[in-house]
Amino acid sequence: TTLNDGQITASVNVVDVNNQPISASVGDELDTTAPLAPVVNLNDANNDGFINFSEKETGVNATLTLTNTGLELGDTVEVTITIGQTSTTSNIPVTQAILDTQQVIITIPNDQIVDKATVNVEATIVDDKGNRSEPATDSAVVDINVPGGDKDQSDQSLDAPTVQINELIDDDIIDDSEITNLTARVNIPQSGVEVGDSLIVTINGTEQPIIVITQELIDSGFTTITIPPSELVDGQQINVTAKVTDDAGNS
Repeated sequence: TTLNDGQITASVNVVDVNNQPISASVGDELDTTAPLAPVVNLNDANNDGFINFSEKETGVNATLTLTNTGLELGDTVEVTITIGQTSTTSNIPVTQAILDTQQVIITIPNDQIVDKATVNVEATIVDDKGNRSEPATDSAVVDINVPGGDKDQSDQSLDAPTVQINELIDDDIIDDSEITNLTARVNIPQSGVEVGDSLIVTINGTEQPIIVITQELIDSGFTTITIPPSELVDGQQINVTAKVTDDAGNS
């Protein structure tokens, strides 16, 4: 016979040697329904699957959203954090505060977030009868290798790109003889730059088409860009900036 969730009562009726009826019963609640799985979100920017340098500096958290899971007082949220080869499991009792917010914030230990490690957070809800939800996970790869090497106290890469506007005479003035086909040389850092990174050049606040870093570009150490004539206005300053950004958003 298939038993359904709910109150179950078992009764026994017997007759003793004196022909007297004896009965006993016991009841309990049957609950085989597992809670629904939570939702896990690591706070890597735009959910790109990377934890970059600035995100590590800010602090990495995971938000467990428990809405519509059937959560009740007495349940437990089981959380396993795996960083590289090291796993830590904690059991969080469900309190009224958790029921009110329908979420739990988990802090990832900053000293364990090391370059190239994968951070994985897994959460499971276990009710007071031992029924377990399906596990929910989210993960991100740690990439804190800033193009251009380490950063200084001003948060600038120690070996950042440099820009030189190609004037005929290095006097910081663009005259009529230089305005035609004016170019700028962008020197590529030789530290921490990889094939596939992006070179982003901005002229007077306008971002130019992204240049993908190739091995040829790394080997040459520089690239030359043309400054659009529309950016050359008499009496106005020309500002050219450059930065290298990787897939994780480090720049």
